[in-house]
Amino acid sequence: MKRFPQASASFRRPEKSAPETVAAALIAGKVIFWGYEQDGALLGVMGIQRVRDVDLSRHAYVLPDSQGHGVGAALITHLQNLSARRMLVGTWTAA
Repeated sequence: MKRFPQASASFRRPEKSAPETVAAALIAGKVIFWGYEQDGALLGVMGIQRVRDVDLSRHAYVLPDSQGHGVGAALITHLQNLSARRMLVGTWTAA
């Protein structure tokens, strides 16, 4: 796994790029992004954010051709290993 510095938080979703205002808000909210790379290609990203007494899984994206191949599972496992606290994963049905 590779940690992406805050300056690189303007990650891209498969279909469209995240608006700069969203990226700035994520940086201000101290979301730390981790990426899954294979052969130098970034296949997925997921963020973790400490909020009160829990860690939140934030903004998980996996390229369509890489879905179903364990990329998301590897990212969430990595975040779980980083945290000794309760972790919450939110979903958004319109995503």
